Amino acid sequence: MYEFIDTAESAGARVLPAEAVSINGTFLEDLIDGYRTLYTSGRESLGKEFSSYDDTGADGSLTRRTRFPARTITVGFQLLADSPDAFREAFNTMNAALNVENVWCIFNDEPDKFFVGSPIMNAEIEPGRCAVKGEYQIYCADPFKYSVDLQIPRPVMEEDPETGLYQTFVISYDGTYPAYPQYTAKFYNPDGETDEDNAEDTQTETAKLLGDAGACKFVAFMDDENHVLQFGNPDLEDSSGVPDPLTLTSRTFEKNGSYDPGKNGEEWVSPATGTSLLSKYRQQGSLGTGPAIYGAPQTTIEKNQSLLGITSGTDCKYKATITRVTGRTASKVKLDIEVKLSSLKETITKGASLTIEVTCGDTKIAKVFKKTSSTWKKKTSHHCNFSMPVNAASDQKELSGIKIKVVRQNGSYKSGKKTKKASGSAGKLPSKTCNVIEIPYYVDEPVDKYYVRPSEDYGNVVAGAFTGPAMTWTYPASGLPATDDGIGAATFELTWNMLCCMGKTTNETLQMGAFECLVLTGDSMNANGVITNQNVLAGVQISKTSVGTKGRVQLYVGGVRREDLQADLTWNKGLLGSKTGFASCSITKDTSGNVTFKLGNLFSGKAKSYADISIKNRRAFKVVFGFYRYAAQPAFDWNGINRVMLKKLYGGAVALEKEPFSATQTLIVDSAANTVTLDGVPRPELGALGNDWEQMCLRPGVNEISTAYAQRPASAVQVIRHCREDEPFQGVSAYDVDDTGGSLDVAADGRDVRIYFVLDASSPQADTQGLYIVSGLTDGADGKKRIQTKTGQTFVETALTADAYDANPAGYLVVEDPVPQFEISYREVYL
Repeated sequence: MYEFIDTAESAGARVLPAEAVSINGTFLEDLIDGYRTLYTSGRESLGKEFSSYDDTGADGSLTRRTRFPARTITVGFQLLADSPDAFREAFNTMNAALNVENVWCIFNDEPDKFFVGSPIMNAEIEPGRCAVKGEYQIYCADPFKYSVDLQIPRPVMEEDPETGLYQTFVISYDGTYPAYPQYTAKFYNPDGETDEDNAEDTQTETAKLLGDAGACKFVAFMDDENHVLQFGNPDLEDSSGVPDPLTLTSRTFEKNGSYDPGKNGEEWVSPATGTSLLSKYRQQGSLGTGPAIYGAPQTTIEKNQSLLGITSGTDCKYKATITRVTGRTASKVKLDIEVKLSSLKETITKGASLTIEVTCGDTKIAKVFKKTSSTWKKKTSHHCNFSMPVNAASDQKELSGIKIKVVRQNGSYKSGKKTKKASGSAGKLPSKTCNVIEIPYYVDEPVDKYYVRPSEDYGNVVAGAFTGPAMTWTYPASGLPATDDGIGAATFELTWNMLCCMGKTTNETLQMGAFECLVLTGDSMNANGVITNQNVLAGVQISKTSVGTKGRVQLYVGGVRREDLQADLTWNKGLLGSKTGFASCSITKDTSGNVTFKLGNLFSGKAKSYADISIKNRRAFKVVFGFYRYAAQPAFDWNGINRVMLKKLYGGAVALEKEPFSATQTLIVDSAANTVTLDGVPRPELGALGNDWEQMCLRPGVNEISTAYAQRPASAVQVIRHCREDEPFQGVSAYDVDDTGGSLDVAADGRDVRIYFVLDASSPQADTQGLYIVSGLTDGADGKKRIQTKTGQTFVETALTADAYDANPAGYLVVEDPVPQFEISYREVYL
């Protein structure tokens, strides 16, 4: 039984009824003065529908199937208002709050669960009264309710050597109806956590350093009744006679100063005198690294906030609302304000003016509401919308002390041939202190993302021509493995991430320029990098030479233009990079002369292929990236690349099929929606045909879900890496004393005990890459373990204290198995 509450006595106490419902995060009681939930129905029971058929040889009927139909919840309410105007305003607010679909509905007596429903307001309200009762319905197409808390259990067992299973989860499921979880496989990432939102950003140069390490053939999830969800290809061969792809160049330019064309040994040479497919161009100017972001995105508040509730002015009523809060900086925020005058009882003639004055701290704004040239008749309403920047500290989350008033001034005006003077005081509002307003706090994010782009200097302007710098990579004449088949790549995969778009400034449509990526070929190339009969093997050109939002995209194969289309180059559109990040692009050539392009979101994100048997045996000798401005027009705000990799593929398409999952990637399987994504991209083809989507679920009681994965021998190697700044110390002395001064078994306390390494004094100097593939592990005569890497370094075990580690975590290394980590998340489901 619920506690009895006298609604009259508790009106000022603001006590929520037990069955009050939060619609999309807001209780109507908190939104509307005088509103109160009286009762609800339809929440408790849920009827089941049976479909059956008769078998003439048996008694009764046989059940064909059962189902739960949609649920309708009825909410009874009471609404008390002190005037007809307040009554109408309350109902308007109520209708607006209920005009939503498929939102969370949480009842006050069950705050840990929610329904997903759409309110339907069809109450029959008794006319002519300001105190009424009524009902509205919440239609739940999904009849079940769910736990508010998202359950993320930890695995109880990391690995079982007897069964070969990996992480196992034992889940005590308290719901009353089966739940279909979300399964996640996070493939090894030495840079730390990766999720669907940041996967692209974290796949840095570490992917190149890892090579095949950490790649997986398949992953699987299994329950204790042998139901399976499997993804990938367990039938992949483990070895091949074809040499692995040769990475010719792999660079990232995400740190400030990561590209310096003047540095000795820089493989991407600039200034370059390479070719271009532009009709008129001059390669000049310089390249460098620059910020690849505008700055941290700031939160905006789009919901209406009551600045001033319905308040009586002179012969009228006022209401003020903050419709939006935007423009957050470290010291300011912008308020979008709407002031509404209603219930005007006297006409305000010409000659009279009304001015709205809003004060917030030391900021004051005056906005003319009614001009002297207009007449406002009684029983009319009027609106005024304006913006007001105010001072706000970076950590400030609300504004208080805002004051608003409306000043009236009476002046003269012409009426025919006579001059009259306005009189009266209708429309005035004395200074009122307003409600506290929620504002977003400032998000301060230092620039940590850079890319290669032209410096401010594009060189001298040339009328009707493109000018700007370029960078060129040339196939090395020496230093390649013995398996290489000679200078040039007959089959290759070139990948890069780019930004090529206008900015978000007011004159963005005036920006013009070009971007090019060209793969050069010819009959041969000598040791000095000179190509005989040079031509473009494959190329991409993006250009804009007129005012507007559209640019031109052209694709070339064998020196011939194969595609010519228009594309939106605005910052918001994001076809070739924008506020959502860099565009991932690639050019691939196979043994048959097929060239495949993939350019960000062009062609709806799909690949475009062109066949040309004449280039079948042509080799790629050079790659040129060009970045240009057109004539004297403003250059693109964004024009550059932050990563580039070129792989040589032996024997055409790689004979050994690549594993479907690579290190740093994230696989997410939503078993409720039957969807599969890899790094946020839908990949339904990864699922096995026989997956038990319907049977693989959590049922009331104890459930056991195990995981499995498989790697090729070449992928199941160990890596040694530098520690990250955010990693806590996990050595044997990390927690050797408990709070009472007694000894503590670190391993028994649930912490992994790690061995830390430093570079052996006798080892060749390690570079700054911070990640190495382990080739061997030995025990030295001094009793210390030593790690040998494939690149020739030796690291030795070191005794370490927590204080020494905390002073410089990156100075120490740890050994890891590049294996995936699994996660299961779900909400409990209730009838």
